[in-house]
Amino acid sequence: MTNAARWSFNEPEMEVDLIQDAARRVVWLADQNSKIAKKVCIETFDEDLDKYLEGGLRRKEVSFFFLSDVPVGVNLFSNLAYRISANYEAEVSEEGSFFTRSGGVVAFYSTSVSNENLATAIISEQTGVSIEDIKSGNISERQFEALVSASSQMQKMPLFIDDRKDLTVSKLLSRAQDLKRKRGLDVIILENDSLFNMPEGQRAISERLVELLVGLANDLDIAIVCLMATDIAGRVKLSNGQTRKFYLDKSRTKGALRFGDLYLSHELNESEIRKPSPSALSVRDNDTSTNQEFLKRALELSESELDLEAASSVPTPSEIAAVLGGQIVLGRKINSAIDLARQVQDGLPSGALEEIARIGFSSTELDQLVAPKRTLARRRKNGRLIPVEGDTLVRIARIFLLSLRVFGSASAALEWLRTKQKKRLGGRSPIDLLATETGSDVIEEILLRAIYGFTA
Repeated sequence: MTNAARWSFNEPEMEVDLIQDAARRVVWLADQNSKIAKKVCIETFDEDLDKYLEGGLRRKEVSFFFLSDVPVGVNLFSNLAYRISANYEAEVSEEGSFFTRSGGVVAFYSTSVSNENLATAIISEQTGVSIEDIKSGNISERQFEALVSASSQMQKMPLFIDDRKDLTVSKLLSRAQDLKRKRGLDVIILENDSLFNMPEGQRAISERLVELLVGLANDLDIAIVCLMATDIAGRVKLSNGQTRKFYLDKSRTKGALRFGDLYLSHELNESEIRKPSPSALSVRDNDTSTNQEFLKRALELSESELDLEAASSVPTPSEIAAVLGGQIVLGRKINSAIDLARQVQDGLPSGALEEIARIGFSSTELDQLVAPKRTLARRRKNGRLIPVEGDTLVRIARIFLLSLRVFGSASAALEWLRTKQKKRLGGRSPIDLLATETGSDVIEEILLRAIYGFTA
């Protein structure tokens, strides 16, 4: 009798175990697939709007929003872009591949509103300080601090605003593909007169543009939002199943959703569609006044006050030094890579070991990565690490900070670092590779791809 026969008929309890394992595997696969399936819709983080849009903005689809008041509509969608990018998080599967778990990387292309004015509108919404007060300088010290904080936060977010007037279809396709490749991309919000405001006789070009946008959404697995004046609505032929049409109007209509100062509905009769009208909330470029005093004060702030270093995806030397105990432990202030290199060459204080242990690395892990237990005991007694050991601690701190940016908490970051990855790392865990610079480079690349929204 074959082994297979004996297994099936002579050892029924083992057969039951196999069935249970298979059942658990099916449940696990279903769970993984459901996580990925949820990402078909990108939440706007407005509960009512997401419900109205049946889950949010859909990947591989182009949505057209026809605006009765373009400036108000641009304001609304600039803050929508802010919410999506502010909530961006990546998720890592057991195989080591990345996909967007929450929010997304957003590109906002606008010709009617400049980068500065779009940023002003977003900061105004987030701080509660009116656009007029920001531009006039009529703000308190507390409001100024809130503006600086919001500005610093925006610099850390995956939100890219492009206000160049010369945008063509070919440039849009090229820039979107380049952004997807380098930083990742989930949503494009497009408000561009030169692309959409075409004469009636060029209706065929409008149809071709829709086809190109649908192709771009499919190729890059992104959602595209087109903001257009309502008088263009009749000249855009949509592709069934790959596009949706909405109207934003000041008048309440049947089944409409209140969205800011406008009402959103799927369909309106042509007679109900109003022409664009001036808006008190306009941030168009006809008002170019700026608060010079605010800008001057902002420029004079130190890097630590603006937290500009934290805007970079790659941890800075000062951030790495902070993980190692900062000036209190290191005995000197680290402002640059040269400062950090000199500190390592002179010998990191052994107290840096305790700082690394404090964030969650075990003594066993430090023994394996930095030096044997007895060697580290001598280093603690002498008070200094040799350069090669200091280099390893710097690598650990850098990778930990990157992991923290991907996963949001120290516990989640450490859990990922300790999880074995069969597909990408051949059964090793990321922490296993931190003993060498080459291995650390591999882990750093994986994490940077997650930060930038790539799928590995």
